[in-house]
Amino acid sequence: MFTEIEIKEIYNKAYSEFNKKYKINCDVKFVNEEEFMNVAKLSNIVRNNMLEGIPVLVGALVDHEGDKDVILLSVDILNSISAGNKLFVKALIIHEFYHVLFKLKVEKDTLKEDEKSENRVKTAMKKDFPKLANCLI
Repeated sequence: MFTEIEIKEIYNKAYSEFNKKYKINCDVKFVNEEEFMNVAKLSNIVRNNMLEGIPVLVGALVDHEGDKDVILLSVDILNSISAGNKLFVKALIIHEFYHVLFKLKVEKDTLKEDEKSENRVKTAMKKDFPKLANCLI
């Protein structure tokens, strides 16, 4: 089981490693499970999955709404889906960093655009961080 401090350490290492390749500027915010799921439900992909009866398996999110991009994490959710695997948590975080990097490529707030965004992120991550990309579904 991870603590917030341990997850923050993983985040900081991932941020440092990512910024050696690409410069982004974002913060991290820890939220409780309820707040995390409320934000997750704003996602077109999550809403579509819920309508299709697919379980919601989201471990990290980006909030692009304010002045600065913020990666949202929930200790409880990360502990429930990570099985204590640090590489998995790092992979989730780096996945979100790519969403920050590519955010200007998303043209509209639609399911199709969100799916294109996911594909862009997966492709870039496989190229730059293949070991981490293999940690994710």
